[in-house]
Amino acid sequence: MTLKKLAEQILLRYKGSRPTADTDLDEREIYDLIIKTINAQIKLEQFNVNLPQSERFVPNAGLATYVVDVASDTGLIFTEKVCARFGKLGSTAFPWATTGNDPWQTEDGDNWTVDGFGGATISIADEQTYYDVLITGLALPKSRTAQELENFIKAGTSNSVLTFMGTEPTTPSTFAIIGMQDIAVSNSTISFKYFVNLANTVDEELIPVIGPTTDLLKTEVYNEFITDFERCDYGVVDTRGRAKITLPAQPVALPRGMGIWHIGDYRDVDSAYIPIQAGEHAILKGVSHTGLNSALGRLVAYEWYGNSTVYFNKTAGQMPEKVLVRLVVVDPETLGEYDLLPIPADMEEAVVVRVLEILKADGQPDVKTDKLP
Repeated sequence: MTLKKLAEQILLRYKGSRPTADTDLDEREIYDLIIKTINAQIKLEQFNVNLPQSERFVPNAGLATYVVDVASDTGLIFTEKVCARFGKLGSTAFPWATTGNDPWQTEDGDNWTVDGFGGATISIADEQTYYDVLITGLALPKSRTAQELENFIKAGTSNSVLTFMGTEPTTPSTFAIIGMQDIAVSNSTISFKYFVNLANTVDEELIPVIGPTTDLLKTEVYNEFITDFERCDYGVVDTRGRAKITLPAQPVALPRGMGIWHIGDYRDVDSAYIPIQAGEHAILKGVSHTGLNSALGRLVAYEWYGNSTVYFNKTAGQMPEKVLVRLVVVDPETLGEYDLLPIPADMEEAVVVRVLEILKADGQPDVKTDKLP
């Protein structure tokens, strides 16, 4: 039975005949009444049928499932960045000359020169599973060696990025070091394979840093004046406090908070956290003679605060970013006109009768001519 079909049946009984297009009661006005009645019937069935038979489970059809973000009342996540540069790279010196190739010289006989193209050619080839990156024409600082440059790059951590300084914004120039494989460095070249799937394993906060380069990667050759190599090492600092979630809907009020039927890790449907009653967390933390406080510290428990807030016994940094929440409720926000109603067949008639009672209680329409609408 769908929401629309049940509303049509109720409207047919209410009017005593098939309603016309100009009826004063639209079936969409009945949807909310149906859902409210279903939630009330689920609670009545739990108390009048399930509990007397020592059955503590609610019908699975009456459970709404959500994936909810984990938040924190205090603190935040931020990144600390420490950057180091290898050293200013050399460049090619071009002499000033006349049209006859005679050099322009100073009074001391030195040739006038200008820094020209530094010989840096960045060649990128798309190899489907990775990108081949080759930089040629480099001029290392006079006091540095190729081995030192290789060590400088490989000293990065899983959250480090390497940037080619001095390049144009349209040139790929910032690479996650964890994605750079088979790094080879000589006095004038650098080559490596860049795996985007590995690069994207950096902490989520660093994705915007390497994202522009990832978007630009393609088979292309760039001529750039690379001035230096900068390696930035990032550390993600989490100062968030006790984890909490906000319930996406108000569940049915059942004994011992069973309206919240299940909370667990969203990545594992079989995981389940431990529900505790209001005020029990503070008590359990103090039970040391049986080791209960230590046992609880290893497990994830949650406590229902107020109407819509659930707190956990872990910090937000110790929890997954999202949790799977199952509530005993029929949520109007998630139920469409043509979705099957989450009720057993024997409950449909009770819902129809109850909604009709509500509609009849509205009384006759006001047709008297006066100032009232």
